Amino acid sequence: MSNFDFTDLILLVGTNPLPNYVVGKYFLEELEKGNFKEGSKLQKIWLVCTKETKDFASQLIKQLEISQVKIALKQLSDPSDPIIIARDFGSLLDEINKENPNSKIHINYTGGTKAMSVHAVKTALIPLLKKELSASLNIEACFDKINEQFSYLDARKFKIKNDKGDLLVDNLLEKSEVSIGLERLVELHKLKRANIDDGLKDKTNDSSKVLIELIEGGFVDLKKISIYKGSIEDLSISKLRDYILNPQNSISEESKKIVKTLPLEYQVFDDSGNYSLNSNLTVEKAKELVEYCNGKWLEHYIYNILKKELQLDTYINWEIHSDNWPKNKANDGKFLIQFELDVLLIRGYQLIGISCTTGSARQEAKMKGMEMLQRSKQIGGDEAKTILITGMKGDNDVNQKPEFLQKELEIDTGGSGNILVLGIKDLKKEILVDKIKKFIGIS
Repeated sequence: MSNFDFTDLILLVGTNPLPNYVVGKYFLEELEKGNFKEGSKLQKIWLVCTKETKDFASQLIKQLEISQVKIALKQLSDPSDPIIIARDFGSLLDEINKENPNSKIHINYTGGTKAMSVHAVKTALIPLLKKELSASLNIEACFDKINEQFSYLDARKFKIKNDKGDLLVDNLLEKSEVSIGLERLVELHKLKRANIDDGLKDKTNDSSKVLIELIEGGFVDLKKISIYKGSIEDLSISKLRDYILNPQNSISEESKKIVKTLPLEYQVFDDSGNYSLNSNLTVEKAKELVEYCNGKWLEHYIYNILKKELQLDTYINWEIHSDNWPKNKANDGKFLIQFELDVLLIRGYQLIGISCTTGSARQEAKMKGMEMLQRSKQIGGDEAKTILITGMKGDNDVNQKPEFLQKELEIDTGGSGNILVLGIKDLKKEILVDKIKKFIGIS
Protein backbone atom coordinates (compact mmCIF):
# COMPACT_ATOMS: atom_id res chain seq x y z
CA MET A 1 0.00 0.00 0.00
CA SER A 2 1.35 3.44 -0.93
CA ASN A 3 0.18 7.02 -0.58
CA PHE A 4 -0.23 6.97 3.19
CA ASP A 5 -2.46 9.74 4.42
CA PHE A 6 -1.53 10.96 7.91
CA THR A 7 0.60 13.67 9.49
CA ASP A 8 0.98 12.32 13.03
CA LEU A 9 1.97 8.78 14.00
CA ILE A 10 1.19 7.66 17.55
CA LEU A 11 3.12 4.69 18.98
CA LEU A 12 2.39 3.08 22.35
CA VAL A 13 5.66 2.13 24.07
CA GLY A 14 5.73 -1.02 26.21
CA THR A 15 8.53 -2.96 27.87
CA ASN A 16 9.70 -4.20 24.47
CA PRO A 17 10.41 -1.18 22.24
CA LEU A 18 11.31 -3.27 19.16
CA PRO A 19 7.80 -3.19 17.56
CA ASN A 20 7.80 0.61 17.88
CA TYR A 21 11.21 0.77 16.23
CA VAL A 22 10.08 -1.45 13.35
CA VAL A 23 6.83 0.44 12.73
CA GLY A 24 8.50 3.83 13.09
CA LYS A 25 11.36 2.91 10.75
CA TYR A 26 8.95 1.51 8.19
CA PHE A 27 6.83 4.65 7.95
CA LEU A 28 9.89 6.91 7.97
CA GLU A 29 11.34 4.95 5.05
CA GLU A 30 8.02 5.19 3.21
CA LEU A 31 8.16 8.95 3.72
CA GLU A 32 11.69 8.99 2.26
CA LYS A 33 10.43 7.04 -0.76
CA GLY A 34 7.63 9.55 -1.37
CA ASN A 35 4.83 7.15 -0.46
CA PHE A 36 2.75 9.74 1.42
CA LYS A 37 0.02 11.85 -0.15
CA GLU A 38 1.02 15.37 -1.06
CA GLY A 39 -0.20 17.76 1.64
CA SER A 40 -0.60 14.94 4.14
CA LYS A 41 2.94 13.81 4.85
CA LEU A 42 4.21 12.47 8.14
CA GLN A 43 5.41 15.38 10.26
CA LYS A 44 5.60 14.07 13.81
CA ILE A 45 5.87 10.84 15.79
CA TRP A 46 4.38 10.72 19.29
CA LEU A 47 5.75 8.11 21.68
CA VAL A 48 3.20 7.43 24.42
CA CYS A 49 4.92 5.80 27.37
CA THR A 50 4.68 5.16 31.10
CA LYS A 51 7.10 6.01 33.90
CA GLU A 52 8.49 2.45 33.57
CA THR A 53 8.99 2.67 29.79
CA LYS A 54 10.20 6.26 29.54
CA ASP A 55 13.82 5.13 29.11
CA PHE A 56 12.81 2.90 26.18
CA ALA A 57 10.98 5.83 24.59
CA SER A 58 14.09 7.98 24.99
CA GLN A 59 16.13 5.31 23.21
CA LEU A 60 13.57 5.22 20.41
CA ILE A 61 13.95 8.96 19.91
CA LYS A 62 17.70 8.45 19.39
CA GLN A 63 17.24 5.48 17.06
CA LEU A 64 14.44 6.95 14.94
CA GLU A 65 15.82 10.48 14.70
CA ILE A 66 15.38 11.98 11.24
CA SER A 67 15.68 15.64 10.28
CA GLN A 68 12.31 16.23 8.61
CA VAL A 69 10.17 14.49 11.26
CA LYS A 70 9.84 15.63 14.87
CA ILE A 71 9.59 13.05 17.65
CA ALA A 72 7.87 13.81 20.96
CA LEU A 73 7.48 11.83 24.17
CA LYS A 74 4.23 11.78 26.16
CA GLN A 75 4.07 10.04 29.53
CA LEU A 76 0.77 8.71 30.90
CA SER A 77 -0.03 9.62 34.50
CA ASP A 78 -1.38 6.17 35.39
CA PRO A 79 -1.28 3.37 32.77
CA SER A 80 -3.55 1.12 34.83
CA ASP A 81 -6.48 3.53 35.26
CA PRO A 82 -8.78 3.63 32.20
CA ILE A 83 -10.21 7.03 33.11
CA ILE A 84 -6.76 8.59 33.43
CA ILE A 85 -5.55 6.90 30.24
CA ALA A 86 -8.54 8.33 28.37
CA ARG A 87 -7.97 11.78 29.89
CA ASP A 88 -4.25 11.84 29.07
CA PHE A 89 -4.80 10.48 25.59
CA GLY A 90 -7.56 13.00 24.98
CA SER A 91 -5.14 15.76 26.00
CA LEU A 92 -2.63 14.42 23.49
CA LEU A 93 -5.20 14.51 20.69
CA ASP A 94 -6.09 18.10 21.65
CA GLU A 95 -2.41 19.03 21.56
CA ILE A 96 -1.99 17.50 18.12
CA ASN A 97 -5.05 19.34 16.81
CA LYS A 98 -3.85 22.61 18.37
CA GLU A 99 -0.43 22.28 16.73
CA ASN A 100 -2.00 21.49 13.36
CA PRO A 101 -5.78 21.90 12.84
CA ASN A 102 -5.43 19.93 9.60
CA SER A 103 -3.61 17.03 11.25
CA LYS A 104 -4.49 13.43 10.46
CA ILE A 105 -3.50 10.82 13.04
CA HIS A 106 -2.51 7.20 12.69
CA ILE A 107 -2.29 5.00 15.78
CA ASN A 108 -0.24 1.81 15.85
CA TYR A 109 -1.29 0.07 19.05
CA THR A 110 1.14 -2.87 18.97
CA GLY A 111 3.13 -1.73 22.01
CA GLY A 112 2.02 -0.65 25.45
CA THR A 113 -0.23 -2.47 27.88
CA LYS A 114 -3.59 -3.89 26.86
CA ALA A 115 -5.30 -1.13 28.83
CA MET A 116 -3.28 1.50 26.98
CA SER A 117 -4.20 0.00 23.61
CA VAL A 118 -7.92 -0.34 24.32
CA HIS A 119 -8.45 3.10 25.83
CA ALA A 120 -6.20 4.88 23.37
CA VAL A 121 -8.28 3.51 20.50
CA LYS A 122 -11.59 4.18 22.28
CA THR A 123 -10.60 7.77 23.05
CA ALA A 124 -9.50 8.43 19.48
CA LEU A 125 -12.63 6.90 17.96
CA ILE A 126 -15.02 9.59 19.21
CA PRO A 127 -13.49 12.64 17.49
CA LEU A 128 -12.71 10.59 14.40
CA LEU A 129 -16.29 9.36 14.18
CA LYS A 130 -17.67 12.87 14.58
CA LYS A 131 -15.37 14.15 11.86
CA GLU A 132 -16.28 11.43 9.37
CA LEU A 133 -20.03 11.55 10.12
CA SER A 134 -20.06 15.26 9.41
CA ALA A 135 -18.89 14.48 5.88
CA SER A 136 -21.03 11.38 5.27
CA LEU A 137 -24.22 9.77 6.51
CA ASN A 138 -23.01 6.27 5.61
CA ILE A 139 -21.95 4.73 8.90
CA GLU A 140 -20.20 1.79 7.21
CA ALA A 141 -18.17 4.11 5.03
CA CYS A 142 -17.25 6.10 8.15
CA PHE A 143 -15.89 3.06 9.93
CA ASP A 144 -14.00 1.95 6.83
CA LYS A 145 -12.30 5.32 6.78
CA ILE A 146 -11.60 5.30 10.51
CA ASN A 147 -10.20 1.76 10.49
CA GLU A 148 -7.52 2.89 8.06
CA GLN A 149 -6.17 5.08 10.86
CA PHE A 150 -5.38 2.22 13.24
CA SER A 151 -2.79 -0.50 12.67
CA TYR A 152 -0.86 -3.26 14.40
CA LEU A 153 2.28 -5.27 13.79
CA ASP A 154 1.62 -8.99 13.49
CA ALA A 155 4.63 -10.38 15.39
CA ARG A 156 4.24 -13.93 14.12
CA LYS A 157 3.78 -13.08 10.44
CA PHE A 158 5.96 -9.94 10.28
CA LYS A 159 3.21 -7.87 8.66
CA ILE A 160 1.59 -4.51 9.39
CA LYS A 161 -2.19 -4.43 8.89
CA ASN A 162 -4.74 -1.71 9.46
CA ASP A 163 -8.05 -2.35 11.18
CA LYS A 164 -9.82 -2.37 7.85
CA GLY A 165 -7.86 -5.52 7.04
CA ASP A 166 -5.61 -3.90 4.46
CA LEU A 167 -2.05 -5.21 4.37
CA LEU A 168 0.24 -2.20 4.70
CA VAL A 169 3.40 -4.25 4.29
CA ASP A 170 4.05 -7.96 3.80
CA ASN A 171 7.05 -9.77 5.32
CA LEU A 172 8.99 -7.02 7.02
CA LEU A 173 11.94 -9.39 7.41
CA GLU A 174 12.71 -8.81 3.74
CA LYS A 175 12.72 -5.03 4.17
CA SER A 176 16.32 -4.01 4.71
CA GLU A 177 15.22 -0.57 5.89
CA VAL A 178 13.77 -1.98 9.13
CA SER A 179 16.65 -4.34 9.87
CA ILE A 180 18.59 -3.81 13.07
CA GLY A 181 22.02 -4.84 14.27
CA LEU A 182 22.62 -6.43 17.65
CA GLU A 183 24.41 -3.34 18.99
CA ARG A 184 21.40 -1.14 18.25
CA LEU A 185 18.93 -3.76 19.48
CA VAL A 186 20.72 -4.04 22.82
CA GLU A 187 20.90 -0.25 23.19
CA LEU A 188 17.19 0.00 22.43
CA HIS A 189 16.54 -1.96 25.64
CA LYS A 190 18.86 0.27 27.71
CA LEU A 191 21.40 -2.55 27.89
CA LYS A 192 25.01 -2.74 26.77
CA ARG A 193 27.68 -5.26 25.95
CA ALA A 194 29.92 -5.95 28.94
CA ASN A 195 32.76 -7.74 27.14
CA ILE A 196 34.82 -7.50 23.99
CA ASP A 197 35.56 -10.17 21.40
CA ASP A 198 38.23 -12.59 22.54
CA GLY A 199 41.32 -13.27 20.45
CA LEU A 200 39.85 -16.39 18.83
CA LYS A 201 36.85 -14.77 17.16
CA ASP A 202 36.97 -15.45 13.41
CA LYS A 203 40.23 -17.39 13.84
CA THR A 204 38.76 -20.86 14.36
CA ASN A 205 37.60 -21.74 10.85
CA ASP A 206 40.35 -24.36 10.45
CA SER A 207 39.43 -25.79 13.83
CA SER A 208 35.79 -26.05 12.74
CA LYS A 209 36.85 -27.87 9.55
CA VAL A 210 38.61 -30.48 11.70
CA LEU A 211 35.54 -30.75 13.91
CA ILE A 212 33.31 -31.21 10.86
CA GLU A 213 35.50 -34.15 9.79
CA LEU A 214 35.45 -35.64 13.30
CA ILE A 215 31.68 -35.32 13.66
CA GLU A 216 31.02 -36.64 10.16
CA GLY A 217 33.24 -39.58 11.10
CA GLY A 218 31.12 -40.46 14.11
CA PHE A 219 32.81 -38.53 16.93
CA VAL A 220 30.24 -38.25 19.74
CA ASP A 221 32.14 -37.78 23.02
CA LEU A 222 32.07 -33.98 23.07
CA LYS A 223 33.57 -33.81 26.58
CA LYS A 224 36.65 -35.62 25.28
CA ILE A 225 37.92 -32.32 23.89
CA SER A 226 39.81 -30.76 26.80
CA ILE A 227 43.38 -29.89 27.80
CA TYR A 228 42.86 -28.68 31.40
CA LYS A 229 40.34 -29.51 34.14
CA GLY A 230 41.36 -27.08 36.90
CA SER A 231 40.08 -23.61 37.79
CA ILE A 232 40.53 -21.16 34.95
CA GLU A 233 40.43 -18.10 37.21
CA ASP A 234 43.87 -18.77 38.74
CA LEU A 235 45.35 -20.52 35.70
CA SER A 236 49.03 -19.87 34.99
CA ILE A 237 51.35 -21.03 32.22
CA SER A 238 53.12 -23.34 34.67
CA LYS A 239 49.86 -24.88 35.88
CA LEU A 240 48.79 -25.60 32.31
CA ARG A 241 52.22 -27.09 31.53
CA ASP A 242 52.19 -29.29 34.66
CA TYR A 243 48.69 -30.53 33.88
CA ILE A 244 49.54 -31.47 30.29
CA LEU A 245 52.79 -33.17 31.30
CA ASN A 246 51.14 -35.16 34.08
CA PRO A 247 50.77 -38.74 32.68
CA GLN A 248 47.58 -39.18 34.71
CA ASN A 249 45.91 -36.47 32.62
CA SER A 250 45.45 -38.08 29.26
CA ILE A 251 44.96 -35.42 26.57
CA SER A 252 42.96 -36.86 23.67
CA GLU A 253 44.34 -36.89 20.14
CA GLU A 254 41.23 -34.98 19.05
CA SER A 255 42.12 -32.16 21.48
CA LYS A 256 45.70 -31.96 20.18
CA LYS A 257 44.52 -31.98 16.58
CA ILE A 258 42.14 -29.11 17.22
CA VAL A 259 44.69 -27.02 19.13
CA LYS A 260 47.15 -27.39 16.23
CA THR A 261 44.70 -25.55 13.94
CA LEU A 262 44.63 -22.45 16.15
CA PRO A 263 46.88 -19.39 15.68
CA LEU A 264 50.54 -19.63 16.71
CA GLU A 265 50.10 -17.66 19.94
CA TYR A 266 47.81 -20.41 21.30
CA GLN A 267 50.04 -23.41 20.54
CA VAL A 268 51.11 -25.77 23.35
CA PHE A 269 51.93 -28.92 21.33
CA ASP A 270 54.66 -29.69 18.81
CA ASP A 271 54.11 -31.66 15.61
CA SER A 272 54.43 -34.93 17.54
CA GLY A 273 51.71 -33.97 20.00
CA ASN A 274 54.08 -33.35 22.90
CA TYR A 275 53.97 -30.28 25.12
CA SER A 276 56.05 -27.45 23.70
CA LEU A 277 56.85 -24.20 25.51
CA ASN A 278 55.44 -21.26 23.57
CA SER A 279 56.98 -17.88 24.35
CA ASN A 280 54.00 -16.16 22.67
CA LEU A 281 51.48 -17.77 25.01
CA THR A 282 50.30 -15.25 27.61
CA VAL A 283 48.15 -16.08 30.64
CA GLU A 284 45.20 -14.38 28.92
CA LYS A 285 45.69 -16.47 25.78
CA ALA A 286 46.10 -19.62 27.90
CA LYS A 287 42.74 -18.96 29.56
CA GLU A 288 41.10 -18.40 26.16
CA LEU A 289 42.63 -21.65 24.92
CA VAL A 290 41.42 -23.68 27.91
CA GLU A 291 37.91 -22.17 27.69
CA TYR A 292 37.84 -22.98 23.99
CA CYS A 293 38.85 -26.60 24.51
CA ASN A 294 36.50 -27.00 27.48
CA GLY A 295 33.38 -26.27 25.45
CA LYS A 296 33.52 -22.92 23.68
CA TRP A 297 34.67 -24.79 20.58
CA LEU A 298 31.02 -25.78 20.11
CA GLU A 299 29.95 -22.11 20.05
CA HIS A 300 32.65 -21.34 17.46
CA TYR A 301 31.69 -24.43 15.45
CA ILE A 302 28.05 -23.30 15.27
CA TYR A 303 29.04 -19.66 14.65
CA ASN A 304 31.47 -20.47 11.80
CA ILE A 305 29.05 -22.79 10.00
CA LEU A 306 25.97 -20.57 10.29
CA LYS A 307 27.82 -17.37 9.42
CA LYS A 308 28.98 -18.93 6.16
CA GLU A 309 25.91 -20.95 5.23
CA LEU A 310 23.04 -18.65 6.24
CA GLN A 311 24.54 -15.28 5.28
CA LEU A 312 22.81 -13.58 8.21
CA ASP A 313 24.24 -11.17 10.76
CA THR A 314 25.94 -13.58 13.16
CA TYR A 315 27.37 -12.85 16.60
CA ILE A 316 29.24 -14.86 19.22
CA ASN A 317 29.87 -14.55 22.95
CA TRP A 318 27.99 -11.45 24.05
CA GLU A 319 27.79 -10.66 27.76
CA ILE A 320 24.97 -8.21 28.52
CA HIS A 321 24.72 -5.78 31.42
CA SER A 322 22.73 -2.67 32.34
CA ASP A 323 23.94 0.49 34.06
CA ASN A 324 20.88 0.14 36.29
CA TRP A 325 22.08 -3.20 37.66
CA PRO A 326 24.58 -3.69 40.52
CA LYS A 327 28.16 -3.24 39.36
CA ASN A 328 29.72 -5.83 41.71
CA LYS A 329 32.13 -8.14 39.91
CA ALA A 330 33.32 -11.70 40.47
CA ASN A 331 36.99 -12.77 40.60
CA ASP A 332 37.02 -13.34 36.85
CA GLY A 333 36.11 -9.70 36.23
CA LYS A 334 32.55 -10.37 35.08
CA PHE A 335 29.58 -8.60 36.60
CA LEU A 336 27.79 -10.72 39.19
CA ILE A 337 24.51 -9.78 37.51
CA GLN A 338 24.64 -10.12 33.75
CA PHE A 339 23.62 -12.65 31.15
CA GLU A 340 25.52 -14.33 28.36
CA LEU A 341 24.45 -15.07 24.81
CA ASP A 342 26.48 -17.80 23.10
CA VAL A 343 25.59 -17.32 19.44
CA LEU A 344 23.01 -15.01 17.87
CA LEU A 345 21.53 -14.57 14.43
CA ILE A 346 19.58 -11.54 13.26
CA ARG A 347 17.32 -11.89 10.26
CA GLY A 348 16.03 -8.44 9.44
CA TYR A 349 14.86 -7.51 12.91
CA GLN A 350 14.16 -11.05 14.15
CA LEU A 351 16.57 -12.33 16.79
CA ILE A 352 17.47 -16.02 17.00
CA GLY A 353 19.32 -16.83 20.23
CA ILE A 354 21.45 -19.99 20.29
CA SER A 355 22.61 -21.63 23.51
CA CYS A 356 25.33 -24.28 23.33
CA THR A 357 26.33 -26.99 25.78
CA THR A 358 28.54 -30.04 25.25
CA GLY A 359 26.75 -31.68 28.19
CA SER A 360 24.09 -34.33 27.74
CA ALA A 361 22.33 -34.06 31.13
CA ARG A 362 18.67 -33.28 30.48
CA GLN A 363 18.15 -30.95 33.47
CA GLU A 364 21.27 -28.91 32.72
CA ALA A 365 20.23 -28.56 29.08
CA LYS A 366 16.69 -27.60 30.11
CA MET A 367 17.97 -24.83 32.39
CA LYS A 368 20.07 -23.40 29.54
CA GLY A 369 17.10 -23.60 27.19
CA MET A 370 14.82 -21.82 29.67
CA GLU A 371 17.32 -19.01 30.15
CA MET A 372 17.87 -18.52 26.43
CA LEU A 373 14.11 -18.49 25.79
CA GLN A 374 13.77 -15.74 28.39
CA ARG A 375 16.72 -13.71 27.13
CA SER A 376 15.76 -14.03 23.46
CA LYS A 377 12.26 -12.76 24.20
CA GLN A 378 13.59 -10.04 26.50
CA ILE A 379 15.63 -8.53 23.67
CA GLY A 380 13.82 -9.75 20.57
CA GLY A 381 10.18 -9.78 21.73
CA ASP A 382 7.52 -12.20 20.51
CA GLU A 383 9.27 -12.45 17.15
CA ALA A 384 12.37 -14.03 18.70
CA LYS A 385 13.27 -17.71 18.40
CA THR A 386 15.60 -19.93 20.41
CA ILE A 387 17.86 -22.82 19.45
CA LEU A 388 19.42 -25.12 22.05
CA ILE A 389 22.45 -27.15 20.91
CA THR A 390 23.25 -30.02 23.27
CA GLY A 391 25.37 -33.13 23.67
CA MET A 392 22.24 -35.28 24.00
CA LYS A 393 22.82 -38.59 22.26
CA GLY A 394 19.28 -39.18 21.00
CA ASP A 395 19.34 -42.89 21.85
CA ASN A 396 16.60 -45.07 23.37
CA ASP A 397 16.83 -43.27 26.72
CA VAL A 398 14.00 -40.72 26.76
CA ASN A 399 16.23 -38.34 28.74
CA GLN A 400 18.61 -38.24 25.76
CA LYS A 401 16.02 -37.37 23.11
CA PRO A 402 16.25 -33.68 22.03
CA GLU A 403 12.72 -33.74 20.62
CA PHE A 404 11.30 -34.71 24.03
CA LEU A 405 13.12 -31.85 25.74
CA GLN A 406 11.91 -29.49 23.01
CA LYS A 407 8.29 -30.47 23.65
CA GLU A 408 8.78 -30.08 27.39
CA LEU A 409 10.20 -26.57 26.96
CA GLU A 410 7.31 -25.60 24.68
CA ILE A 411 4.79 -26.83 27.26
CA ASP A 412 6.56 -25.16 30.18
CA THR A 413 6.80 -21.80 28.42
CA GLY A 414 3.38 -21.89 26.75
CA GLY A 415 4.91 -21.52 23.31
CA SER A 416 4.87 -23.55 20.15
CA GLY A 417 7.48 -23.38 17.43
CA ASN A 418 9.58 -20.93 19.45
CA ILE A 419 12.42 -23.33 20.28
CA LEU A 420 14.45 -25.98 18.47
CA VAL A 421 16.50 -28.48 20.47
CA LEU A 422 19.31 -30.36 18.73
CA GLY A 423 21.60 -33.17 19.86
CA ILE A 424 24.83 -34.84 18.77
CA LYS A 425 23.27 -36.44 15.70
CA ASP A 426 22.25 -32.99 14.47
CA LEU A 427 25.78 -31.56 14.58
CA LYS A 428 26.70 -32.89 11.16
CA LYS A 429 26.99 -29.80 9.00
CA GLU A 430 24.31 -30.61 6.44
CA ILE A 431 21.76 -31.72 9.02
CA LEU A 432 22.51 -28.73 11.26
CA VAL A 433 22.08 -26.15 8.52
CA ASP A 434 18.97 -27.82 7.10
CA LYS A 435 17.16 -28.02 10.46
CA ILE A 436 17.99 -24.42 11.40
CA LYS A 437 16.93 -23.12 7.99
CA LYS A 438 13.57 -24.85 8.30
CA PHE A 439 13.13 -23.64 11.87
CA ILE A 440 13.67 -19.97 11.05
CA GLY A 441 11.85 -20.19 7.73
CA ILE A 442 14.47 -19.61 5.08
CA SER A 443 15.23 -21.70 2.00
